[in-house]
Amino acid sequence: MQTSEQILHFEHKTVTAQPVLQFTTRATLPQLGQYALTVFERLQAEAARLGLTESGPIQWIYTGADGKPETEFRLDIALPVVNFNGQTSDEFTLAELPAFDCVTTEYVGGWDGIPAVYDALMAHVQASGLTVTDVCREVYPTPHETNPTQHVTEIQVGVL
Repeated sequence: MQTSEQILHFEHKTVTAQPVLQFTTRATLPQLGQYALTVFERLQAEAARLGLTESGPIQWIYTGADGKPETEFRLDIALPVVNFNGQTSDEFTLAELPAFDCVTTEYVGGWDGIPAVYDALMAHVQASGLTVTDVCREVYPTPHETNPTQHVTEIQVGVL
């Protein structure tokens, strides 16, 4: 499948369970920008304060989002860590993300191209005969805040 910016390659995989330091809120799509940098920086600072070792890129997890701007959904912003051995945080949750069966693709480009990638992923999932869950994840292995055309996002759509 091709978007206006690139050819997308889809993969069906299971992401293993992982411990995370996590921020949780209710949000709508237009509200997402307010969390972009501040939450990540706060998660990193708290992980350092607790002596936690980061083990992967930041993830945004959307539960119940349907692509409509007015729909409120659960937003989790999770920083994978090696372990948390009983530490506690006053601001964030230390939890384990469960294993996640998904169809995924890697997208390189600005935020404005992401809706088209979701459309292509959903079409692929439907054509494959899989059932979509209400959870999607975005993993940011290579963020480029100063040059969004080089921003890398792994988009994962939960499936059954």
